[in-house]
Amino acid sequence: MRSGAFATLAEVVDFYDAGGGSGNTVLEPLALTDEEKADLVAFLEALSMDAPLTMEAPELPETATNGHLGGVPGMNKIETAARSAQPKRPCMNRRDFLVLGGTAVTVLATFGEGAFAQQLVTSSYTRKVIGKVSELEDAGVAVPFTYPTDDIENLLVMLDEEAGAGVGEDRNIVAFNTVCPHMGGYMDASLFRPDHSVLGPCPLHLSTFDLTVRNPNQPRHLGRDHLIETLIERVDSGGMVLVNSDIYPVEPLNTQYADIVLPAAGWGEVDFTRCNAERRLRLYAKFNDAPGEAKPDWWAIARFAQKMGFKGFDWTESNDIFEEAARFSRGGVLNYYALAVHAKREGKKAHEKLRELGTTGIQTPIRVIGGELVGTPKLHDPGNDWGELEDVTTDQKWLYAFGTHTGKANLLKTPWNNDSWSDFYEAIKPRPEKGEIWITNGRVNEVWQSGFDDLRKPELAKRWPWPHIVIHPEDAAPQGIESGDLVEGFNDTVYVQTGEPVGAGSKDLSFSELLKNGHIKTTTGQFVAVAIVSDEMRSGVAKAAFSYPGSMANAVCHAVPDPVSGNYRYKLGRGVLRKVGESAYKRNFLAMSLKPRPIV
Repeated sequence: MRSGAFATLAEVVDFYDAGGGSGNTVLEPLALTDEEKADLVAFLEALSMDAPLTMEAPELPETATNGHLGGVPGMNKIETAARSAQPKRPCMNRRDFLVLGGTAVTVLATFGEGAFAQQLVTSSYTRKVIGKVSELEDAGVAVPFTYPTDDIENLLVMLDEEAGAGVGEDRNIVAFNTVCPHMGGYMDASLFRPDHSVLGPCPLHLSTFDLTVRNPNQPRHLGRDHLIETLIERVDSGGMVLVNSDIYPVEPLNTQYADIVLPAAGWGEVDFTRCNAERRLRLYAKFNDAPGEAKPDWWAIARFAQKMGFKGFDWTESNDIFEEAARFSRGGVLNYYALAVHAKREGKKAHEKLRELGTTGIQTPIRVIGGELVGTPKLHDPGNDWGELEDVTTDQKWLYAFGTHTGKANLLKTPWNNDSWSDFYEAIKPRPEKGEIWITNGRVNEVWQSGFDDLRKPELAKRWPWPHIVIHPEDAAPQGIESGDLVEGFNDTVYVQTGEPVGAGSKDLSFSELLKNGHIKTTTGQFVAVAIVSDEMRSGVAKAAFSYPGSMANAVCHAVPDPVSGNYRYKLGRGVLRKVGESAYKRNFLAMSLKPRPIV
C-alpha cells in the first residue's frame, strides 16, 4: 500500500480480502481461498519483477502421437480428448484470467425460492508469465502469448487510454483472445488498431471490438444479495447479463462466458412441437421427467419477463405457447391456426388435436376443406387454387404460383465465366507445380455438426475419435500414405477478405479487383486428420470432416464470400498432403474403423 503499512504483497491481499479493515464502508470481503490468494500474488509479482518467473510446463498425457507431430498445434490435446471421449477446449473470456487471477467462475442458478447461487464451479489453470510491463511501454504494440494451453492464442496490449477491468498503474493493460466470439474468425495482431483501441474487423462478419469496454459491475464474491445487486447495476448502467440455458455445461462459448447458467429440460422431457424441412408439424411427446431442477426454456423466459414487469407470460405448459403463437402463423408457410381453432371448438388442447394426427403429423399451411383439416404437400402448385375459402383458411399467391409476373418459375442460366466467379476459381484451384489437390469437406453421418454433443458419448467418440480424411489411392501412394496414418493438409496461400468491398460497377466486386484494392489478404491454413485410403473419392480430390474441434478442415479453404449471395465458399479448399506419423488407430481394432465405404 502507498502508506507502507504492509511489507509484502501477501499482507496487502489479506487486507483487501478481509474487506479493508475496520471503519471501511466501501469494500466488501472477497472470501478468497488460500490458492486464489497465492494466484493473485503470483500474478502481481509477474507484472512488477525485474526478471520473469520461470515455470516448468505441465506434462501432457502420453499419447501414441507424441514425438511425431512436430509442433502441429493442438494435436496432443485432440488425441487425449479422443481417448477420454469427453474433449474440452479451454478458452477464457478476453481478460478474465487477468481479473480473476487464473480462475474462471460460473454461477449455476435457478429461480427457486431462496435458491439463487446453487453451486460454484471453478476452472483452475496453471499460472504462467505472459509478459512484462516493460515490454508494453510503447502503447499500440501487441504482444502475442498462448494461454491456458499452447494452442490458445492471445494478445497482450497497452492502450493509450484506461480500459474497463484494465490492469497496471494506468489500468490500460488488457489481454484478449484472437478468436472472434461471434463466428470464430481469426484476428491476429495485424488487426489491432491502437489509434482507436479496437481489434478488427473480423474476417467473417466484419465487426470490430472495443478493447476499452468492460462493465465495472462484476461479482466479487458469492453472496446472494451481492450477486443480484451487481447484475442489476450492470444492466442499469447499459451493460449485459448473459444467461445460458442448456442441458449440460458447454465450454467455452456458453458456460464460461455466462453470468447465470440454468439447467434446461431437453427433448423427451417436455411436450413440444416442431416443423421439419417439408413443413411437417408433429408433436414430440414427453416420455421422461427432466433431471434435478431442469426446466424448459419457455419457463425461464417467462420468469425473466415477469420479473422485468412485462404483462402476460403466464404460461403453465408448452401447449399454452403453442396455442398463443397460432394466430401469428397466419399467412405464412407454417400456418397452423386452423388446427388450434378446431381444437378449441372441440374442447381440446391444440397439442391433443395434433397428437390425434399420429407420428406423421400434418404439413403446413393447414387449410379447411369440407370441415376437415387438410395439409399442403407442395407449394407453388396450381392444384392448391382452392376457389372459395372455407372457415379460417387463408389464401396466398405462393400457394399455387411463384412470386413472378407470370406466376411461373424463372430459371436463370449462369455462365461459367463471369465477374463473380471465374477469376476467383483461377486463383484458388490446385497448383500442379506444388503438388496440390482439391481438399473439400463435409459432414459425418454419425457425428452431428462439430461433434459438440456426440463426442460426449463414449460409443460415438470411439467411432470417430479423430477427424478423418478420405484420399484416393493415386493421391496417397506418392506420399507413402496408408489408412490409419496421420496426414497434414496444408495450403500456403489462403485468401481472406478483410473488409467490406466498395465499388460502383460489377467488376469492382470481382476477386481480381478486390485483391488489387487491398480487400484480400493471404495467410496459411493447415489441419491434421487420420487417412482413409479409398477410391470412393476421385483422384485429385480428398474429403475431410469439416468441423472437428481443434482440427478444422476448412482451414485450407478461402474466406472470400460470393459477391452475389454473400455466402462463403468453404468447400473449395486446396493443399498438399503430407504424412506426419501413424495414428493410434492404424493397428487398433477397438476404435475408428478405417474400412472404406463406397456406395457403389
